[in-house]
Amino acid sequence: MGGARTTAHETQQAPGRRHRDLLLRQELDPVLAFMQQLWSIDRSMRAISNEMRTRLGVTGPERLILRMVGHCPGISAAQLARLLRRHPSTLTGALDRLIRRRMLNGAVDKTDRRRLILTLTPSGRRINRLNSGTVEASMRQALSGVSRESLDVTSKVLAVIEGELMSAPEDSES
Repeated sequence: MGGARTTAHETQQAPGRRHRDLLLRQELDPVLAFMQQLWSIDRSMRAISNEMRTRLGVTGPERLILRMVGHCPGISAAQLARLLRRHPSTLTGALDRLIRRRMLNGAVDKTDRRRLILTLTPSGRRINRLNSGTVEASMRQALSGVSRESLDVTSKVLAVIEGELMSAPEDSES
């Protein structure tokens, strides 16, 4: 969580400001500091996602869909939603866009016409094979020096937070 790693943004700041920012972070309540880190990660992932849209024609979440379908060819839209921990209705727009852009095939299941079966097109397979310039590539690079044990502990912590946030009443104030 807290390491001594300096971000690119921090190296561009004046030394005095970096020192003040570091002291400020050290003084924060640990929960607030953790939330600050999560928001920073979210902001960075969104920025890379926007760059991907410009360069590759897909956003980070759209590429994640392609990666999951590439990993599980013939997966149904409902199964994909469960895998991504999303309500099926929240994926409809992204699936429609990927099908319209001919990166994804969506075929109605012959045995259950309510089910949409997903497979990659050649264009989708090309995006699926990319190894650089993606949110996933940045994540792989960042985690390359992290031990499996540390990653497992981090995943457990994030799962606890996810569970709490998902069970929180929607109308509660933060």
